[in-house]
Amino acid sequence: MSGAASVGPNGAQRGAVAIVFANLKGNLGDFAILHAMLAEAGRAFPERALHVYSHPLHGVDAARMAAFRERASAFDYRGPTHGAPLGRLAMTALKLRLAPGGLAAAIRRRAAAWADRFAGFASYETVLVAGGEQWSGRQLGGLMFATLGAIRRQGVEVAAFPFSVKPSLFRLHSPSRLASLFGALTRPLVTRDEASAVLLARAGVPAETGVDSVFALADEAATVPPAADRDPDRVLLAATGRADEVVAAAGRLLAAGLKVEALSTCVEEDAETLAALRDRLGVVGHAPLTWQEVVAEFKASRLVVTNRLHGVILGVLADAPLLPVANRTKVRSFVTGAGLDRHADDFAALGGALAQAALAGRDDTLARMRAYHRR
Repeated sequence: MSGAASVGPNGAQRGAVAIVFANLKGNLGDFAILHAMLAEAGRAFPERALHVYSHPLHGVDAARMAAFRERASAFDYRGPTHGAPLGRLAMTALKLRLAPGGLAAAIRRRAAAWADRFAGFASYETVLVAGGEQWSGRQLGGLMFATLGAIRRQGVEVAAFPFSVKPSLFRLHSPSRLASLFGALTRPLVTRDEASAVLLARAGVPAETGVDSVFALADEAATVPPAADRDPDRVLLAATGRADEVVAAAGRLLAAGLKVEALSTCVEEDAETLAALRDRLGVVGHAPLTWQEVVAEFKASRLVVTNRLHGVILGVLADAPLLPVANRTKVRSFVTGAGLDRHADDFAALGGALAQAALAGRDDTLARMRAYHRR
């Protein structure tokens, strides 16, 4: 293919590739997804300009965006994806089932109304939708499907990176409607977990089971050195949740004589927890600017305790012994898939005895993690 690019209508670049719904609010797992997408798009569409549109429901973390741009492939940031959330009255009407035609009609109306907003997308060679869990719910899912419809009206293909769906999606749409909605995406559809593929299959939507895009960063993660000046015996708590629950769990680890530090991969969500750990227990907290810094911190830890999906994925890439807290569906799926015997079902089950068992079984845990990664 030719790499030459020329300016088309409404400022889009002919031959360029667009990435929409990139979540740049400060969650380093989402920045890692975008990093993997940019690398893959660069390989699939060499010499094309890459245009990134952020998620319209979230802001942009300026500090983490600047740090990300220093390490990722070159791209042109074009602002938020052009869609908009449903207003309060519309959401209330949908929840109460008072809106004519329900959610399906609302999606069709918005797709038609937004066609002009996306007219410039007609000049893109293709449009790529950021991976993750973005198709469920009235607000988020409705926004996603309406945007997909508006872009497809421009005659351009739209493909999705590996994504997940929730069972709630199937309470909002009939199987035939889901087949129609997802039919607007270029095949094959690839999910990042088997449960999502099974759910889609039940609705007659064929999908292949893949993995989260972040696993594609393994080679780069391998080159990241461990963080300097860290206590090699520390247990790093990279967890999210209610501050009281996390603090109580950290207190039990400290009472068992373990050296505990904390890390957040999304400070916007975890600021209260980090502050509580510091103020109540004196636990040192870390708020990295990049996913590479997370890998560096994980490599400089004796044990990593996490309940975040990208916490376990980056832990695998860092080859850091994990003690997962499986109170989230995708972390529980990882625990099952990797066959990890040492894990906590929730924060209440996270204590000194379990952590000591995880430390004693580090080699076995690493062997199972590596086997899971190879698969």
